Amino acid sequence: MAVGMIQNGRFIHDLFKKEKYAFDHLVETTREQVVCLTGSPLETKCFKILKESHGWLDNSENTGNPPDYINPEKKLMLEFMIVNDYEKIKPGGKPDNPPAKEGSFSAEEIKKIFIANSFPDVKNIMFEYEDKMEPDYEQYFQNFCRVIDNHKNRISRYKKNHPECDQLAFVVCDISEHEHFRVINRSGKASKELHHPCYDISFLEIIKQCGADLVIWFSPYISPPFGKTPRLIIIDVASLCPKKADFYASAQRA
Repeated sequence: MAVGMIQNGRFIHDLFKKEKYAFDHLVETTREQVVCLTGSPLETKCFKILKESHGWLDNSENTGNPPDYINPEKKLMLEFMIVNDYEKIKPGGKPDNPPAKEGSFSAEEIKKIFIANSFPDVKNIMFEYEDKMEPDYEQYFQNFCRVIDNHKNRISRYKKNHPECDQLAFVVCDISEHEHFRVINRSGKASKELHHPCYDISFLEIIKQCGADLVIWFSPYISPPFGKTPRLIIIDVASLCPKKADFYASAQRA
């Protein structure tokens, strides 16, 4: 089941695609919901800055002067990005997002049947619809690489636009609705276990080369009470060692 929104007559597939909505929910995260992956002091400092309501400037609508959020006082800037496990890229580079298509169809039906006739003054409507999303871990990794590369190429622009901020954090909004499970071989026995991408050496190697100072991995849909995935993982890129992927996972289980 997916949730969509009609805002001022326009369908929005996922509210977390709106940077302000994502930021407002991000800063509501409590200390108990956070994992500092490497144990670096910078990760703890980053979370403290996120929780401070003052100093943050919403720059998300100023598309000619990215990134999305700036804190000149703390010298930190945030760039938000969306990652899912179902979107595919067609030949020629155009994305294919089946759940968004299904939601758009439902939104048009709602607008035709209900809004025009019964609620002409309603501006915002949230609705649930059944999608045919099939989680695909490999597709998720491909999407992650594509999104990171896209933002990595803009880093020089972010720094040029805001030289007062000497640190950059990539905020990865994971809008997957299903937790990721993989077959893990441990002590000669195979078992299907919950597996966060931040404990995967393939993902960690991409993060290590992403060019940002921090990566903030936000999973609003699959964290408690909806799942067991950590709501927020903060990664100090400089302190990250991809070869320690198993250690990070073991530390989290402990």
